[in-house]
Amino acid sequence: MSKKKQFSVAAAAAPEESKPVAEVVVETESTEEQVVESVEPTEAEVRQLAEERQEIQSLREETQPVFDPVQEAKDAKVTAHIDNSGFDLDKVKAKLSSSGLGLLGIIENYMVEMVRRRPIVEARGVQLQVQLYRTIRSIIARTSDEDFQVLFPALLALFNEYRENVFHEDLINRFSASLTLQPAEREGYRRVVNMLMVLADPQTRRKNLSTIDLVYTTKFDFTEIATNRVINFFEKYK
Repeated sequence: MSKKKQFSVAAAAAPEESKPVAEVVVETESTEEQVVESVEPTEAEVRQLAEERQEIQSLREETQPVFDPVQEAKDAKVTAHIDNSGFDLDKVKAKLSSSGLGLLGIIENYMVEMVRRRPIVEARGVQLQVQLYRTIRSIIARTSDEDFQVLFPALLALFNEYRENVFHEDLINRFSASLTLQPAEREGYRRVVNMLMVLADPQTRRKNLSTIDLVYTTKFDFTEIATNRVINFFEKYK
C-alpha cells in the first residue's frame, strides 16, 4: 500500500539573496550534452526582484513569533489538528520562484500560529492577520504571472482544505475589530477573505461565483490590473 503524503505546516526558508542568473540551455549537434550559458538579467528585472525580496523580507520579519519554550513543546500536538488531510504542497513549491516561496512560507507560518486551540495573545493575533491580508494582496497584485498562476490556486486549496480549522470564518475574523489597517485595507481584508472562503471549494465554485461580484470585491486597495487578474482566473469556471 502506498503511503499517503501529508502536508505538514512549517515556515518556509527565506529566499536566497544571491543575484539571479537566468539559464539558457543550448543543444549541440555533435553530442547529446547540453551547454548552459549564463544570461545577465536586465536592470529592470534586477530592480523588480530586489523590490519583491525586500517586501517579502519585511513581511517575514514581522511574522517571526516570540520564542516560547512551553508553547513550542505543545506545537507537535496542536498542529496535528491541521496535519491530517494529506494535502501536499511539494509540487506547488517546485514551481515557485524564491519570492513565491517566501510568500507561501508566510501563509504556512500563519497556519501554524493561528491553528484552532492554540493560545495566542491578541497583539500577536492582530499582527498575523494583518500580515495574512498583506501577503494575500501581494500574491494577487505583485507576483509574476507565473507565480500567481501557482500561488492563487494553492491559496484557494488551503482555504478549502482547512475551512474547519485555521481558515474557518470565526477564526479568520477573530481579531478583525482590532486590525491595525487603514480603512481601505480593512475593507479589502473583509472582502478578499470572504471571496476566498466562498470560492475555495472547487465543487461549488461555479455556482458560488454568481453570488460574488469580483469587481466589487477588489474595489478597495487593489489596482485595476490586480482586479483583472482575479477576474481572468475565475473566468474558466463560469
